[in-house]
Amino acid sequence: MVARLKITKTKFSTIIEFAQKVGAPPKMIKTLGGAKKEKHFEKAFQSVKDAVPPALLINGHNPLLLLHSALSGISPTDG
Repeated sequence: MVARLKITKTKFSTIIEFAQKVGAPPKMIKTLGGAKKEKHFEKAFQSVKDAVPPALLINGHNPLLLLHSALSGISPTDG
């Protein structure tokens, strides 16, 4: 679980920086910042499902939710 949180915080930081560079609305940046501080992996991802700048979508999908899906199959001993 610690490895997941580390990856999550790093990805959130990158997305927040990008959102600021592309002029995302302050509310979106605030939502992303709140999710970065969240201690529960699942809650962090659910809180930002609609708060990712459109320029970051991958084939119309939120990259954080794609990351969540990929990491959901990893057990705590894998990381």
